[in-house]
Formats: sequence, C-alpha cells, structure tokens
Amino acid sequence: MGNFSSFLDATALAPCIGFCLLSEFKLFYYWINSKELVHLVEGLQDLFPKTEESQKIYGVEIYLKRVLRLGIVYRCTAAGGYFSCDIFMFNIILLICMNFNYIEANIGKKPKDMDKFIKYHQRVLQISKLAYEVFSIPILVNFISSIFIICFVSFQVTANVPPVELFKYILFFLFEIMQIGTTCFLGEQMATCSRNVGKMAFEQEWWEEDVHFQKKTLFIIERSQKPAILVARGFGAVSLESFSDIMTKSYQFFVCLRHVYSE
Repeated sequence: MGNFSSFLDATALAPCIGFCLLSEFKLFYYWINSKELVHLVEGLQDLFPKTEESQKIYGVEIYLKRVLRLGIVYRCTAAGGYFSCDIFMFNIILLICMNFNYIEANIGKKPKDMDKFIKYHQRVLQISKLAYEVFSIPILVNFISSIFIICFVSFQVTANVPPVELFKYILFFLFEIMQIGTTCFLGEQMATCSRNVGKMAFEQEWWEEDVHFQKKTLFIIERSQKPAILVARGFGAVSLESFSDIMTKSYQFFVCLRHVYSE
C-alpha cells in the first residue's frame, strides 16, 4: 500500500514538473533560435498588407479575431505563461494561412500579372519552410510531453483523489487537450490552404489561355503538389490524425498503469 501511495505521489507531481520543464525548454529553444524567428517574423511583416484597403482584401480582421479568441481562451484558463510560445507559433501559422488564401483568391480571378503571384507564392513557401524547421522540435517535445502528462493525469483522476485535486487534474487534462488540439488543427489548416492554391489554379480553366499563361499556371500547380506542412521531428506531419495518435498512445499508457497497479 505504501508503494502504491508513493507512486500516486510521483504521478501527482509529474504533470507539474512536466509543465515547468516544458516551459523552460520552449523559452530556451526560442532564445537560441532567435535569429531564425526574427527572419520568420520579418518575412511575414514584409508580406503583411500596409493599407486599410489592402487589409480588407486580405481579410486581416477575420484572422485578427481568431488570434484574439485564442489569446482570450488561454488567458481564461490561466495558462497564458505556459502557452505563450505556443500562441506565438499559432499566430505565425495563421498569418501564413492568410497569405496562401490571398494567393488562392487572386489566382481564381485569372490575373494578368501571373509572375507577381508566382514570386509571391514562392516567398510564402520559403517562409513556410522556415516555420517547418523552427517549430519542428518544440512541436515534437509538446507531443511527447502531452502523451505522458495526459496519461498521468488520467491515472490520478481514476485514483479516487479528493474533489479539489480532481478539479486540478481536470484542468491539466483540458490544458493539454487544448494545446495539442490547436496545434494539430492549425497544422492541418496550413496544409489545406497550401493545397488549395494549386487546386484553384487547376480549376480556373487555364488550358483555354495562351501558352505563356498555361506554363505559369502549371508552375504554381506543380509547386503546390508538395504542400506546406508542420512536423513534429521524427513524428510526422502535424494534422488532425496526429491528435488521434497522441490520444491513442496516452490511453495505451494509461491502461498499462491501471492494469499494473489495480492488482
């Protein structure tokens, strides 16, 4: 019984320790990669619409509302400090999606200056690749820590803990679900927006235009065959399927713990 109590104490501390270590890791990682992050922000700043009229064309207000909603949700959960690095990453992804959507909308209008949008598309893909490289390790660490934190928290919830402790662990669980769920959703969204550029280029009946226009359109379609994605390094592309995999692995570890300590 004493060993079981000791294990309960250990698993009770694990989520707290995991939160602290993960927060410190993210801050340290972003600090040592500050130059890449500056290049990423500067690249998006160069593409960001400067006038009020152009901002309406880009739909900046829509994306701003999404950013504000994310910020409010994290602040209401009292997890703003823990998720501050994640909120930064989410904002970057939303801005990349905004630029892909702008390209998609204009290509659908068969613009005469197709060279402009080819260069624009290449620039957004370059920024996406930089985001791919910079965020791959933090996302991987997020996923691995989430698997174990969800497992330990679930174990505590089913261990007849006091109501106050139960409420704390439910918050831990919701924090982790919100974190990995938002990351996976935005990863899926970025890949979809990237694919949609090529899809829209193909659907505009480009074969009816002159040869010069056809070649430029085919170039955009070809570049869109490999969509911009986020990855958890060594884990694979970040998508809604990743969320399902993480929850499945967490449940498998949880079942193992319950089986061992229920005997």
